[in-house]
Amino acid sequence: IHSAFCSFYVSIFVGMAQSDVICFCLANRQEDTEWIVLPVGNFDAYYGNTYFSRKWLSRIPKTILERSPQKCGICRAKLI
Repeated sequence: IHSAFCSFYVSIFVGMAQSDVICFCLANRQEDTEWIVLPVGNFDAYYGNTYFSRKWLSRIPKTILERSPQKCGICRAKLI
C-alpha cells in the first residue's frame, strides 16, 4: 500500500524529489511518534546538488508535510 500511496503523490501533487521525501517519511515512521528526522544533507548528496534543500523541499505543500527549520543538514518532519 505504501508504494501505491507514493506513486499517487508522484503523479498528482509533487515531483520526484518531493515524492522521495514522502516515501522516506512513510518508510521510517515510528509507532510512538508522528515526527521523523529528515536527513536533508543526505538527500542533497543523493541528488548531487543543493537544489533539494534550497528549492525542492520548500515546494512540498504544508498541507502534506509539516517540518521544523533545518539545522546542520537535518530537520524534523511529519506527514499531515
